[in-house]
Amino acid sequence: ENQPASNVWDVGFIARWSGWAALRMMDMQSTNNSKLARWSERPLPDDRTFAQKGLALELVFDLANRCGTGPWLCMPHRGDNDFLRRAASLASEKLDERLPLWVEHSNEVWNPDFEQSAYASQQGMAAGLAPDANTARWRWHAKRSREIFAIWSQPFAGQVAGTQRLKRVLGTQTGNSWGTQQLLRDPVIETTDVLGVSAYVPLTPGVNTSPTAAEVARWPLERVFEHFEKELEQLERWQAEQRRWCARHGLLLAAYEGGQHAVGIGEAVRDAALERLFTQANRDERMGLMYRRLFDRWEDADGDLFCHFASVSPPSRWGHWGLLEH
Repeated sequence: ENQPASNVWDVGFIARWSGWAALRMMDMQSTNNSKLARWSERPLPDDRTFAQKGLALELVFDLANRCGTGPWLCMPHRGDNDFLRRAASLASEKLDERLPLWVEHSNEVWNPDFEQSAYASQQGMAAGLAPDANTARWRWHAKRSREIFAIWSQPFAGQVAGTQRLKRVLGTQTGNSWGTQQLLRDPVIETTDVLGVSAYVPLTPGVNTSPTAAEVARWPLERVFEHFEKELEQLERWQAEQRRWCARHGLLLAAYEGGQHAVGIGEAVRDAALERLFTQANRDERMGLMYRRLFDRWEDADGDLFCHFASVSPPSRWGHWGLLEH
């Protein structure tokens, strides 16, 4: 009740997330499957809810300023150039000039689970960028990223250290070196600062996988962490390959998401025993040790920014994503 009306944020929330290297706003912006196309459709600070369109950009920048932490923005895949120009202008006006800013075309455009992936394929095919949908998806992602970077660079070019503040992120799929090559053949490479990859350590059994969800549900915790150790080795190989592309083109390597990825897939999400096992594993002190090895190997790969997914999330059959449970 004593909080000033100008501050909409809970004091504890601001204290918890102040001083971090970055806040990736992907979910707060409702990036995946976004319908935003024009500036007039954007969420506004006084909207009754942000559940459908995402958080208003004015509040994104207010949060970043209060936390003293640079925001990572994901531009909606349907957003037109006017939307991009106005968003970039608002950022240059509202965001503390001492803070860095990451900007990216949507999120996981390579991932067919999201509408932006199909949209990129359609646009790429229509533009004649490739004869097949998969290649067209990657090439459209590169083309649209290049256009986004050009628009966002304009308002920051006139600022002191403006070009150093703006980090232009080209997102790729960690284990897909071919996809990365499709991106880097585009002139976008000339205006890209960061190659964004994921850094997950997965355990995703299903009804018909090998091993099956039923088998994994009977594993002792020791077996779970043995599995994670093997996955760390595979991730290390993938990161080394992506790092080679970064070194060749003078890019930073950043993790747009990362952490443990223990969750049943398909019908296995209904397996209560599997969920209990994953909850126990996520709360086990060995998970902390696994994270230390994950971060050590990330540094060994000369990785830069690492964004954990996500900040706060309760455990459930849909995953155990939160850095904090509550």
